[in-house]
Amino acid sequence: MRNVLLNFDDEKKIEELSYALSSSYRLKILKLLTKDSYSIQELAAKLDLAMSTISFHIKILKEAGLIKVLPAPSKKGNEKNISLNVETIFFAVSSTESLSNRTYFLEIPIGSFSNHHVVSPCAMCSDTEPINPFDDPIVFDSLFKSKCELLSFSKGWLEYSILTHEFKQHKLNSITFSMELCSECPNYNNDWKSDITFWINNIEIATYRSKGDYGGRRGILTPQWWPFGSTQYGMLVNLTINNDGAFINGEKTNNISLHDINISNFDVLKFKIGIKENARYIGGINLFGKKFGDYNQAINFIVDYETIE
Repeated sequence: MRNVLLNFDDEKKIEELSYALSSSYRLKILKLLTKDSYSIQELAAKLDLAMSTISFHIKILKEAGLIKVLPAPSKKGNEKNISLNVETIFFAVSSTESLSNRTYFLEIPIGSFSNHHVVSPCAMCSDTEPINPFDDPIVFDSLFKSKCELLSFSKGWLEYSILTHEFKQHKLNSITFSMELCSECPNYNNDWKSDITFWINNIEIATYRSKGDYGGRRGILTPQWWPFGSTQYGMLVNLTINNDGAFINGEKTNNISLHDINISNFDVLKFKIGIKENARYIGGINLFGKKFGDYNQAINFIVDYETIE
C-alpha cells in the first residue's frame, strides 16, 4: 500500500483524487475497504446498490490509484477482489520539505531482524532461489538473510530493532507498521486461519487474524521460478498506534496508546511479530518482501510527529 505525497505542483493528480473523493458512495466504498477486501457483488450487497453503479465508482477509484482490482483467488468466473491501494495521502501546503519535518519513513527489509525464535517447517527465499539450509531454523542465522524476500515459519517470532534518535525527542502523533503477510501451511490454503501478534518493546499491542495462506493465482511480484502450488501473496496489514489506542487496518483493537509504550524512554524500538503459544489459531506466518506477493514493499515504518521548537 502506497503513501501519496502531493503539493501544488501535482495539479492533475489532485484533480483526479478530488473527483474520486467527491462522491459519498465512493467514500463509503473506501471506508468498507479499510476493514477488508470485497468483490463487486459483495460491495453492491453491503451498500444496497446495483452492480453497474458499483462498477462505475470502482472504475473512478481505480483510475485515481486509490484501489486495486485483482482476480479473486477462491471465486469462479470473472469475479474480482477489490482492496485499498493507498494508506495515507499527504498534502504539503507550503513545501514538501516542511512535510518531511513531520513524517519519518523507514523501509525495513524482512531479513533484517535482530532476534528470532522460529520452529520448522520454516524457510527463507531470495528473489532468485531458496536460502539454504531449507526447512531448518538455523537458516534464520544465515548471513544471506539480508537477501530474503519471503520467509515463513509455523511457530515462534521475529524481532526488528529500530533506532529512535530521529523522532523520539518530538511529540509523536502516531506510529504505523505496514507489511504484507498471511498464514503458513503446506502448499497453500485460502481458508487457513492464523492469529499473528505484534509487540513493541515487549508490550503486546494487537493480534491480526489471517484468514488464509493465499494461492490459486500468481502473486503480482512473485517470481516465475517459485512453484505455482505454493504461497503466492498475502494481505496488507497496517498496525497503527496513536494517542487513542491501537488499530489494525483502521479498526480499533484496544486502548494501548503511545503513552503506554513511551518511546521517548528508549534508544531502540523493538518490533516483534509472532504466534503466541496459546493462540486460538496457530497457523504460521508468511512475510513478504518487495519482490514477492502483491505489494512492492518490505515492512514500512512511519512516524507522524510534531517538531518541538
